[in-house]
Amino acid sequence: MRLYTQCLTLLLRPVVTFCMKRGIQVQDLIESVKIVFVDLAAEELERGQHEISISKINLITGLHRRDVTRLYQFATMKEQNTGLVTRVIGQWQSDKRFRAKSGKGARLLSYEGAESEFARLIASVSKELNAYTVLFEMERIGAVEKSKKGLKLITRAFLPPKGDLKESINLLAKDCEDLMSAVESNLNDDLKIKNLHLKTEYDNIPESCLPKIRSWVLKEGSAFHEKVRGFISTFDRDINPEVVGCGPRRRIAVGTFSRVQNFEQLAREKEHDK
Repeated sequence: MRLYTQCLTLLLRPVVTFCMKRGIQVQDLIESVKIVFVDLAAEELERGQHEISISKINLITGLHRRDVTRLYQFATMKEQNTGLVTRVIGQWQSDKRFRAKSGKGARLLSYEGAESEFARLIASVSKELNAYTVLFEMERIGAVEKSKKGLKLITRAFLPPKGDLKESINLLAKDCEDLMSAVESNLNDDLKIKNLHLKTEYDNIPESCLPKIRSWVLKEGSAFHEKVRGFISTFDRDINPEVVGCGPRRRIAVGTFSRVQNFEQLAREKEHDK
C-alpha cells in the first residue's frame, strides 16, 4: 500500500500544480476527489449489473454515508460526450462515402436538410445525434467552413477553442486516462505486443529555433495521425461493415503531444527528482 501511495503522490503533482496556479485550495480538491470516487463507484456497480445504493458506494469508497448521499446526485449528472467532434472528424476522413474521390482527405458535403450528406455522416456516427446541433458546434470551434459548393472540413483533428478551459481539460482528462491505462497495462498485463509508450526529449534547444520545430512537429504529427486513421479505420466495423473478425468489441486510442519548457523550470524539476 505504501508503494501505491508513493505512486499516487507522483501522479497528483500535475493536478496540484494546476490547482495552485488557479487558486484552488485543498478543500476544493478533496471535494472533487469525493465526487469522482462516488461517480466511479456507481459506474462499477452498473457495469456489474448491481443495484446502485448509498450503502454499496459507502463500502466501496470509504466515504461517509452523508457525503455519498450529498454527492451522488451531482456525480451522476453525465455531460455530452466530449469525443463527439473527434469521432465525426475521424468518420469524415476515414469513411469512403465521405472521402474525396482521390481517396485523400475529406470531401465537401451538402449540409442543408435532413437528407444531406452531412446528416448522413452524423447518422453514421450515432442515430441519436442532431445534425444541426453538431454542425453548430463544429462551426463554433472552427472545424468546418460553409461555402456555395458545400461544407468543408478545415481541421484534421479536434482542438478546443482558445480560452475554452472546460473543453480543453475534458480532452486532457480523457488523454490522461488513456495514457495511464496504457502504462498500467504494459506493467501488469501479459501482453504479447505492448502498448506504444514513447517520448522524445532534448533540453538544450535555442529559443529562436522553436517556431521551426513547432511547425515541423505539428505537420508531421498530423500526417502521422492521418496515416494511423487510414490504417485502423479499415478494421472498424462502423466504417467498414464487411470487416470479418471475431471476439468482443475493443477500442483503440493513439495519442501524441508536444511541450516546450523553459530550462530554468526543467532544472528545478530535475533537482526535485534527485
